[in-house]
Amino acid sequence: MHTGYARLSARAQSEAAEHLRLLHRLAGIAGFGCAALFIGVGLYYRFQLFGDASLFSYAVAVQDSWAFHWHNISNRSTVYLYAHVPAEFYARLTGDAWGAIKVYGFLFYGAQLLSLLLTYALDRTAQRIIFVFACVSTTAVIPLIFGSPTEMWFAHACFWPALAAAHCSRPRWSGIAAFVAFLPLAFTHEGALIFIATILTTVLLRKHEWPRFWQCLAATAVVLCIWFFVRSNLPPDNYTGKVLSAAASNVFNPEILLERMLILLAATVAGFLLLLFVLRRARLAYALDLSFGIALAALAAYWLFGSHELHADDRYLLRTVIIAATPALAILAIGSAFAGQLHRASEIVCSFPRSVFLAFGARAFAAALLLVLVVHGAETARFAAAWRDHLSMFTRMVTEQSRNARFVELDPENPEYEELPWFSTLPYLSVLVAPDFKPARLAIDPRSDYFWTSCATATQSVRKASAHGIPAQSREMIRRYTCEHRR
Repeated sequence: MHTGYARLSARAQSEAAEHLRLLHRLAGIAGFGCAALFIGVGLYYRFQLFGDASLFSYAVAVQDSWAFHWHNISNRSTVYLYAHVPAEFYARLTGDAWGAIKVYGFLFYGAQLLSLLLTYALDRTAQRIIFVFACVSTTAVIPLIFGSPTEMWFAHACFWPALAAAHCSRPRWSGIAAFVAFLPLAFTHEGALIFIATILTTVLLRKHEWPRFWQCLAATAVVLCIWFFVRSNLPPDNYTGKVLSAAASNVFNPEILLERMLILLAATVAGFLLLLFVLRRARLAYALDLSFGIALAALAAYWLFGSHELHADDRYLLRTVIIAATPALAILAIGSAFAGQLHRASEIVCSFPRSVFLAFGARAFAAALLLVLVVHGAETARFAAAWRDHLSMFTRMVTEQSRNARFVELDPENPEYEELPWFSTLPYLSVLVAPDFKPARLAIDPRSDYFWTSCATATQSVRKASAHGIPAQSREMIRRYTCEHRR
């Protein structure tokens, strides 16, 4: 950025610097605002019951998360230790099952806020550029999976402090700082190994940082040894292992790139920048304001008159985008933070995004960030309203008295059930939404072909029932359903 910036006049430089400071402030406000809203919106709309999270919430309520699922994904133990163990401790201490579920939701959705606070504290670059990009990522990227219980949510939260620690720690302590930051990152999700490789790559971009790189590489080697040791000694059971292998093959499915939300975001930002370019070339006054207004009007027309599905179940699938987009932003962050201190090849690669930034200006990118916020806000509001209505309908369904039926089947052909229900966790959701955790019957999907727990685990859960929390009769309903399908 410095080469193009130096060519500007003194007045233009002053204006550009002021606009850049405004962009940084906007990114910080947007990042912290989104991180706080994740907590408030997530808890208010009970997103901790959406998808697989209903199984996780049920496991917290019965204080048995490790036996229910986490022993099968031991290499993601950071999430278990951070969000599940404290919630289970609260349940054990108070007997308040729903309160424990709220604790779990608070910790889960609060991970991004904690991440930004840590990144701010660790970032020692000029103008805290790494922190600024962390805020941009929290604003523009991570909302794609907000509401989904994917562990990539935690990988993103751990990544930015790890990046700041690797680059900004004192040289003599960089190896220890990298180890402390990389270890929890590695145990969030397998995709986090790509994040660690990205951090090592960004250290290589900088001149005269070979000692730092070798220390970070040594820390990575130790972390990987621990990771492989845990993975080999605490493998998933045969049933779950096959399912996890099949799910892993879909992580990098290129069809995900055609998902509606990605197309909408790309079309919004690209359309805005293209229109701005054309209006500026036409020397039209207030080109930026006009382009922004037209983009907003187009979005309003899209939501008012368009026919499109909810961004609901795809929130889980878009973890792939987090794996790809976060490293890209990290490379841009390091290229901006250490401009002039990079190897020549790195400077050449980073010169293109700098040129694009200078061509449009900080105000244009601030406007683009606001448009992205509008898209995420509107789509999340639609999802939240639909999920609230779905929970109300679902509660009526499972509390409806029936003499003979132990189960109520969701009609797979009903369009109302296409996007929000999660076929494998419906029995657990049935218990969680019922008053006093006592459903009259369990809702099931006849298409379900995956069952989270073994019969032995569900039976043991019944034996652990007490006067507080999930009652024995509800655990027995889960046990009977489980034992009919899985031994």
